[in-house]
Amino acid sequence: PQVNQAVIVPTRASDPYHAMKQFSYGGDQTTVTSKQSARSVIKKVTTRKGEENVWCEPISAIHDLKEGQRVVVSRIAGNEFGMVKIINATIDKKKGYIGVELDLSSGSSDGEVKGRRYFTCAPNHAAFVLLKSIFKIVQ
Repeated sequence: PQVNQAVIVPTRASDPYHAMKQFSYGGDQTTVTSKQSARSVIKKVTTRKGEENVWCEPISAIHDLKEGQRVVVSRIAGNEFGMVKIINATIDKKKGYIGVELDLSSGSSDGEVKGRRYFTCAPNHAAFVLLKSIFKIVQ
């Protein structure tokens, strides 16, 4: 769909996003800051202090990820912050898993899966997810 920038909407001074831009994308109205694109979305992320709204973008290709990059991981239980530890891990003969160390202890391991160590982190802080579950933080 064609993206048409329509209008700049001023926001409250306390708003960290200052001036927002309205985009029309495939008939839907989306509000993003000058740092975001029409692909940007707001994800509600669970943190130790509660929940936080974060601007994110889906990652379209595995080569757009870097080890050590901070990301938002979208999981059934909710969205969480994490750090990419390994890219394109093979688990059960399936390639393409991203190993992420989660900020909260809601993962499934300490970086080891079925006897193979991919990385080391605190117990229950590791998650292995597919690319479609990873979002780049846009700030």
